[in-house]
Amino acid sequence: MSAQPASDARQLRVGMWMVLAAASIFGTIGTARALGAPDIDPAALGSLRLAIAAPLFLAQVRLRRGPGFRRALVPPILLGALGVAAFQVTFLEGVQRTGVAVGTVIAIGSAPFFTGLLARPLVGERPTRIWALATAVTVTGGALIALSGGGETEVDPIGVLFALACGFSTAFLTLGARMAMHRGASPDHVMATQFTIAALAMSPILVLGPTDGLWHGGPVLTAIYLAIIPTVIAYTFLGQGLVRLPQSTAATLLIAEPTVATVLGLLVLDERPGTLAYLGMAVVLAGLALLGRERRPSD
Repeated sequence: MSAQPASDARQLRVGMWMVLAAASIFGTIGTARALGAPDIDPAALGSLRLAIAAPLFLAQVRLRRGPGFRRALVPPILLGALGVAAFQVTFLEGVQRTGVAVGTVIAIGSAPFFTGLLARPLVGERPTRIWALATAVTVTGGALIALSGGGETEVDPIGVLFALACGFSTAFLTLGARMAMHRGASPDHVMATQFTIAALAMSPILVLGPTDGLWHGGPVLTAIYLAIIPTVIAYTFLGQGLVRLPQSTAATLLIAEPTVATVLGLLVLDERPGTLAYLGMAVVLAGLALLGRERRPSD
């Protein structure tokens, strides 16, 4: 009688570590870009990242055979691919303009709330009262960050807009993936297809776009790192964790991403935002923690 609960508890622990590992790895993206390719156009670096990651995802699918695709999967896959492509530009541009710490907190802090806004029309999920309260808290934090100044690291309002756009594109990515999985596609196939379509869509940038300095050692190594570690490996961890965890638990654990990014920004890049920005980041994280208390029937 006790074997099943013990097995469930073990699966929960494994899932928590998987999501925590993914979130922590995601938190290194901004710092890696700042150290290895600080002057490279974000669209060019993101395109090269996708060009490297897509074949790796496809190879992973070949090793893990799953259900094939049907015509009904095309719309959500395209929606997710749009989110993947937009994320590459908006996130890297956002952290370049606002700093790694501030940009990541805004981008990741806004993503769950854009997802909530789009969830009802796209997947039929009704936002809850806790979601509404968490949204108000996080928007307040974002406003404090946007209005901050006076520190050694100035917060660029345009960068804030890019970070918010990143949160919006992340909502497209996750909702598209969720819709496709609900229609029978395996997580590996969904990720491989989304990233491949996005890579093909952005490939002209590598030929026609501003690629000055991209093909030098540092930027290429940075793109390889971004493709393998916080893309293929991190998304694989995340997928394995999500199938073992309630949505609310995963949302709480994902707070590790902006936390890791903030610590790296402070310690490695010596970023020093103003006092109001620190307060705003704390408020954003409080909103995320509040969102983590949400309970849905599916949990």
